[in-house]
Amino acid sequence: ALLCHHPKPSSLTAMSASGALGLWTGKLPGCGIATFAEQSFKKGDVVMQEHALFVSAVEAPAGGANHKLWQALLLEKQRGRFGKFDPDHHIGALAALRDLGPAACRDKVLDLFGGHPEDEACLSSGFPRPAHFGHAAALICAVVDQGLLPSSALDFREEEYGLLCQVVALNSFRINEGLEEEDVGYDVGEAVFSLSSRINHSCSPNLEHRPLEWDVSRSAVVITFVAIEDIDPGAEVTFSYFGSGSNSEPRGERRRQLRQSWGFACSCTRCETEEVDELCGNGGEVGDADKDAGSEDSD
Repeated sequence: ALLCHHPKPSSLTAMSASGALGLWTGKLPGCGIATFAEQSFKKGDVVMQEHALFVSAVEAPAGGANHKLWQALLLEKQRGRFGKFDPDHHIGALAALRDLGPAACRDKVLDLFGGHPEDEACLSSGFPRPAHFGHAAALICAVVDQGLLPSSALDFREEEYGLLCQVVALNSFRINEGLEEEDVGYDVGEAVFSLSSRINHSCSPNLEHRPLEWDVSRSAVVITFVAIEDIDPGAEVTFSYFGSGSNSEPRGERRRQLRQSWGFACSCTRCETEEVDELCGNGGEVGDADKDAGSEDSD
């Protein structure tokens, strides 16, 4: 979704209270869904804590069922029955069907997708596409037969399954609690949250999230967002999809990474300001890095 800043109240369509004290979500014409502060927050305040809708991370605490699902997907890849097959594109969607069931997947997960499954942004990026999941019915049937999914999952249509895989790809948070990059299970599977998926990206965010944690009392993964600057009522709350790592990259590189991983070109205040500064500094010419990002956008 593209970021829109300083919305006029008349242009906002209220959707719902967030379920988190002090936040609400709204829809802006042409800009999709965004999340706003209903009250003021001071730098350092905990703005929101949310438990995951579902978790597919293989090495998450209590992740034994995910590990079995992952092993089943690896076996299907070895068998080669489904042609080009990437288990990582499927584990999240299958875990959602297992834990939530088809009805809740439709109501709570597919609703997180802000566009159409054939949107150009998604088609020009590396996302799994609905057309790639013609084998979905056979795959679901195979996993049901192994006792890893309830039989109700057979009611999920192939086009719904393809969209579900896209939603997971666009809205997932990795959980690698206690793992290093070289460890088995690192970055395999994810956690998906409801409200957190409604918070847009900014290269100059006012929130950051702490590393995902395991809530023993709820047997669930929890995400915590903290204000990194003072936030006024009515302001959009945002965080960096990069974490703290890539925000120092030039604008063109940030946009390239966002396009590749999330399918949109950032129009946050920082990007727009840097674009104006670049144009002024280059006599009206866009820098090489941003030309590269722009050419990718036009694919």
